[in-house]
Amino acid sequence: MSPPRRLAVTVLALLVTGLLLWVSSGLVWVTAEFTGSLRGPVTVRATGADLAPELGGVALLAVAAVAALVATSGWARRIVGVVVAAVGAWVGWLSASWLLGPVPVSFGAAEAPPVGSVPAGPAVRTAAPLVPLGVGVLLLLTGVAIVLWARDMPGMGRRYAAPSVKTKTPARDSDWWEALDAGDDPTARSTGTDPGPKR
Repeated sequence: MSPPRRLAVTVLALLVTGLLLWVSSGLVWVTAEFTGSLRGPVTVRATGADLAPELGGVALLAVAAVAALVATSGWARRIVGVVVAAVGAWVGWLSASWLLGPVPVSFGAAEAPPVGSVPAGPAVRTAAPLVPLGVGVLLLLTGVAIVLWARDMPGMGRRYAAPSVKTKTPARDSDWWEALDAGDDPTARSTGTDPGPKR
């Protein structure tokens, strides 16, 4: 896989994880049935935002990691990868605990049960936490990939390099076009005149 493609894959993975985490926060994670003398049976639902509001912050972090990935290089980029991998592991653990652990009696749903109602049965867990669980695994793998590919992936381009970085003045006509395609201005360092057409 070429270095630009590696950068594109990691950027796409971070954007997809941020989107999936935002979607999972709106999914129903737990439902519970309540019954009362006035309204009868009522179903109360708790979404991912109710049970794990921190996932919204992780979604923003994944999107922010895209900018950090593009703007950094070397060890700074590896640090970004370590942070992404650690956050992915934590999201996976949080989601797995919801899937495997007991469902709490009071799950803090935004939709409160009617006053005077009593539970008609145990709270039921949905499969929605599988989404952030998969996202956690993807974030973990993306972070590891960033650490391993940090040196190979391109940065912001030559046009953003420090002024002290010097490039060779093109010697052939084709070199002038290649320099322009790379975002460089060969005329800024040229001491001669326009080479013009060859005779």
